[in-house]
Amino acid sequence: MNNLTDKLNQLYLRRTAGIKFDLMPITAVLDLLDNPHKNLKIIHVAGTNGKGSVCAMIESVLRNTGLKTGLYTSPHLVTFNERFLINGEMIPDSKLPDLIRLIEKASDRYAERHDGRQLTFFEFVTAMAFVYFKSEEVDVAIMETGMGGRLDATNVASPIVSTITSISNEHSEFLGNSIREIAGEKAGIIKQDRPIVLGPVPEEAEAEINSVASSLGAPLLKASDFVSVIARKKTLHGQKIIVETQETGYGTINLPLHGKHQLQNCAVAIATLEVWNRLTGVDTDPVSLKKGLEEVHWLGRFQVLSEKPLTVLDGAHNPAGGAALAETISELLPDKPIGLIYGACADKDIDGFLTHFAGKVTRCWAVPIRNERSSATHDIAAKSGQLGWETIETSLEQALHDSRSWALATGSAIIICGSLFLCGEVLEILGQEA
Repeated sequence: MNNLTDKLNQLYLRRTAGIKFDLMPITAVLDLLDNPHKNLKIIHVAGTNGKGSVCAMIESVLRNTGLKTGLYTSPHLVTFNERFLINGEMIPDSKLPDLIRLIEKASDRYAERHDGRQLTFFEFVTAMAFVYFKSEEVDVAIMETGMGGRLDATNVASPIVSTITSISNEHSEFLGNSIREIAGEKAGIIKQDRPIVLGPVPEEAEAEINSVASSLGAPLLKASDFVSVIARKKTLHGQKIIVETQETGYGTINLPLHGKHQLQNCAVAIATLEVWNRLTGVDTDPVSLKKGLEEVHWLGRFQVLSEKPLTVLDGAHNPAGGAALAETISELLPDKPIGLIYGACADKDIDGFLTHFAGKVTRCWAVPIRNERSSATHDIAAKSGQLGWETIETSLEQALHDSRSWALATGSAIIICGSLFLCGEVLEILGQEA
């Protein structure tokens, strides 16, 4: 365990190098490792929001068809191992030290020839995913981008099908200040003659993505054009949905994910699966799809932690995610007073996020997150105060304790949101893991 702890601590130090958009280092390092990514059948998923949920749904369905699945997502919530799943199971601790050493050696060899340029944290971890999935001989690897697409480390892959779930403003310092620019970065995952599945995006984003797809001869398929997902019933346990496509009627499915946005994500996942089926000959039959969607497990997405008092954990962290969460609250808890436990990274649009909860929230606990980019609680309090909310600056542990007492006394619900890092801290405090 000490060996693994030391290795992970060394790996985390690579975060100090920041984000570097350059595919040359990871391409060269993977070449030193015999290009494991070139021997994988890959589904590549990008998007501002929803990409993790879409990846989780695709993985669960394909696993239920009998395929050996690899799933790579980020960030992890509680444990580093969450980033690499095979057949829904996290990579064992026992496999991590040797895997890390292998990538370290390749990164060191590259650095010797390129002025000391080591792999960044995300480049390193992405290389780990490719090597691990190849060594375990997965039938399919579902790869989630980290940020953007064009220069994201995952984009060294040549996928069977690529998917863009959604596009809204975020990470403008890296991806651009306009929807068109951000769409152009996301469209960078489109490959020559390979299909691209597109979720609901703004008109200017669709135009940009269509232009890139046309230039590469890549068929573009809008999920909404041939997949219908309609909610018949919504509860705190999920949604009863009716799913139909141009090819198949899948009938009634109990989807354990909440909100209108998850209906859209479900349509994108099913569209991607049907394209995958046509190109690989894999038969995703209605029974496997139904079972896969009903068993999908994705923490921190309107996750009900407690029903007395009602406490919900959600990783929404940008204005579009805030809007989706606020809409879900309105649908499921129309008459409930809401207390918000909120913590965020300082680079997030806190005003744009909190505004969506105006008229819903009566009390807010502003908490720091365990991250060097944490927003100061007094900044959160200033913004929430402008919305007329009673706001308390405190620690996360204290907020969890105090909000419970307050909610029980007032018949209110507690929503914890603002950051996936915050979600991880909450789950760690409560002793829950993926």
